[in-house]
Amino acid sequence: MKIKRRYVSLIILAALAYLFFLKIAYSGVPFLYVASPHSLWYDLDAAELQKITSGTVSLIVLKDWREKLRRAGLSAADLIIADDLRELKLFLRDKPDAVALVPWYCADPSLRTLRLDGVYFWAEPHEYTLRLPQFRWNGMPQFDPRQIRNITIGGTVVLSRGVGNVIDRADDVHYPWQDVAMVFQEADLAIVNLKSPLVYDYVRPSSRLQLYGQARYARGLASAGIGLVSLAGNHIGDAGTAGIADTMAILDKMQIRYTGVGRELADAYEPQIIDLGGLRVAFLAVNAVGPNRYRDTDLRGQEIIYHVASFQAEPLLEALAKTAEADLRIALCNWGEEYTAEPNKMQKDWAAWLTARGVQIVAGDQAHWVQKADFREGAVISYGLGNLIFDQTWADDTREGVIERYFVYGQRLMTVDILPVFLNNQWYTEISTERARIQKILSRMF
Repeated sequence: MKIKRRYVSLIILAALAYLFFLKIAYSGVPFLYVASPHSLWYDLDAAELQKITSGTVSLIVLKDWREKLRRAGLSAADLIIADDLRELKLFLRDKPDAVALVPWYCADPSLRTLRLDGVYFWAEPHEYTLRLPQFRWNGMPQFDPRQIRNITIGGTVVLSRGVGNVIDRADDVHYPWQDVAMVFQEADLAIVNLKSPLVYDYVRPSSRLQLYGQARYARGLASAGIGLVSLAGNHIGDAGTAGIADTMAILDKMQIRYTGVGRELADAYEPQIIDLGGLRVAFLAVNAVGPNRYRDTDLRGQEIIYHVASFQAEPLLEALAKTAEADLRIALCNWGEEYTAEPNKMQKDWAAWLTARGVQIVAGDQAHWVQKADFREGAVISYGLGNLIFDQTWADDTREGVIERYFVYGQRLMTVDILPVFLNNQWYTEISTERARIQKILSRMF
């Protein structure tokens, strides 16, 4: 009897040891559905997955994974096999209605990572269920969610005029941010283009074209998770040099970093370099609209000058030289013509100039409309992010904008996730879930 018990115990121990071996020897490889950025694919639900299995939608897979995917139960009536990632991208370019299924490490900014039943892998890796078992020691990259960094960028923020009136009526500095704050709070670094100065001794502007707001509005900016702003905009001098000084002091108090203006020209171009747990991010802000210098005199008759970083090659080259140790370089550009979807020649030329010198993310603003986006030499160029927090309610185009979430794994930029936003009739900006609006904005960008 004792021998039988011992035998049973040994079997149980062996089974447990085998299960433990399987657990440490095999890992679940996340697989992502991706599409061309020129497609309208965004979120795959059960009905759309059915279109893939029925052959209504073509599915592209890499040759090396075809058999493993078949054994895992993948079926698709219209299956296209790509020899490598380059060929897979070409297939997607030529068949924009198709989707592809790739292992996570094949993600690329020029491929749109799709949501799967509302779950976006790069933001919610622990909630993502599409994984294939794979032997851990086969040389394949092992996914570690701790290596993900999220850099989120929004467009025009004007805490003045109509927005200021809404904040005052609600007596709530957080009101305009209530639906988008969580997106920025989840980021490792959240950036916006702060177009309106903020001042301590606020007096209502005499003109609707003077865009400056109360110092207390900065509390909403900070509580929404914004950690870095561009001050290189055409309204930064609307409250004079005193307003610029106040804005910088207020942001310092809120522990929000900034660049794009300075008492000395070099200060205006000084890049912000931030370490995100081993990922060194450099940020520049540049303006192409309005003055590049503001001048006043103080009570003693002393001249006060503030410079705004503008598109001048020499100081920009000096600024970029200071980012040599950075892993990722971002430029936020206030440029372009108002109320246009197409970037102009100046925008395209300077985007090419910046990306040729190592800037991986060029995010633009000033049109107050969402503008075209492009990919160049491994970089992402969004010429116009549109309005984020502003009072231009007269048309859908000025109510719309995008928030872009850039996901970096280690030191590698993996993807950009586009979140369309819309200023609603309650005067706060919401994340758009309306499919028609999402597709309209994606079509405009790509």
